[in-house]
Amino acid sequence: MPKLSATLKAGFARRTINAPVGTVMDGTRSAGGTTSCHDDLFVRVLWLEQGRRRVVFVALDLLFTERPGIDRLKGAISRSLGLKAEEVLVNFSHTHAPPAYSHWNYGNLPDPLYIEAVEAMTIQALGEARGRLQTAHLFAGAATTRVPLSRRRPDGKGKIEFRPYAEGEICPALPFFLVKTGRGRVLSLVFSVSCHPSIIYLHDTSADFPGAACAALNRHFQTEGALFLQGAGGDAKPRRIRDAGDKWRQNGWDDVEAVGSEIAGEVIAAVDRAQPVAPDIRLALRDLELPLSRLPDKAELERVLEPRQKKVWAAEMLRRLEFCGQLPAVAPVALHAVRLGANLRLLGLEAEVTSAIGNLILRQFPQGVTFPMGYTNGTQLYLPDDRQLAEGGYESESCWEYHRPANLAPGIDAKVVGALAELKEKGVL
Repeated sequence: MPKLSATLKAGFARRTINAPVGTVMDGTRSAGGTTSCHDDLFVRVLWLEQGRRRVVFVALDLLFTERPGIDRLKGAISRSLGLKAEEVLVNFSHTHAPPAYSHWNYGNLPDPLYIEAVEAMTIQALGEARGRLQTAHLFAGAATTRVPLSRRRPDGKGKIEFRPYAEGEICPALPFFLVKTGRGRVLSLVFSVSCHPSIIYLHDTSADFPGAACAALNRHFQTEGALFLQGAGGDAKPRRIRDAGDKWRQNGWDDVEAVGSEIAGEVIAAVDRAQPVAPDIRLALRDLELPLSRLPDKAELERVLEPRQKKVWAAEMLRRLEFCGQLPAVAPVALHAVRLGANLRLLGLEAEVTSAIGNLILRQFPQGVTFPMGYTNGTQLYLPDDRQLAEGGYESESCWEYHRPANLAPGIDAKVVGALAELKEKGVL
């Protein structure tokens, strides 16, 4: 292991990643393309370096992408800047009003020119951040947020509905860390909330509430360095958009601003309690091999006739059978562990991580500040815990939308806990 320096250097930069009018949308995949840009979308990057150890955080105001997209992005970053895959943590805010960047749910394909543009802007921002490196100090803290509300409501008949559920489990953690210059100026403020940014379903592109929260924090701290990392909110939406009929309302720009302001206020109220962190960068990137449940056979797939998207899924699985001779029996979900100090760690999973998994991660680290995150280095599928898997509902039964032949099998909790224990034993965490 390289010799560790006590000095931390940091650099921050950002670039807009807006798309031309008419670009295919992500999230809803509704007909037509973008009509306008309501608020800027950004790639924000934070470069941290300690002697020969380094890590960069790349935060994108996009829905997500799949592993081939991440491999392409990280490959381009490596060729341009020499960074290794484990040194680059990519996190997607998961706004539902961006240009298309994924192949999710068999919708319209993303524009290759937009993918190239995001790649170019990311590399430019990283190069600028590296060029701005200066001596810095870390401070970390955690608050709780009232923003998330569960969207997994039992119907009383053994099913789970996609509706607000005040008694449902959420992950209320609001971890954050500040990077300050030697003169005490806030260079960057990294924060995370576990909640779907799915207020806006329009053709006006928007970063949704994460963008509003970053803007509010930038104004307060007189910086450009606010950086949002999406947490474990795969099964939560903002409490504010629960309507009187116990459903979700959408497309309220005032809701976006209000939720963003609420989050910023929760961070600001807790900043004075942040504690200094002695830098100690350690990294690990590995796959969790999650078994799938019973795979469909050829006859079952041939009987799928509707809905249209499910029929397209079945045709893809039949093609896989023909080409490969079998369907994949596991889903490889990347776990990216980043330790910035003895009491500050970030754990990102390549999935739409539910609140229950986020809380499971937090229970493994009762001391210090922990970021449980989904949408990290892409997204393979929804990741519920074993209880949610048994209950059913969208998060447990939607693997086909992610081009998987079957839903996950039980044993998820043990896989996650075991991987974290192994990283602790190896001294990474």
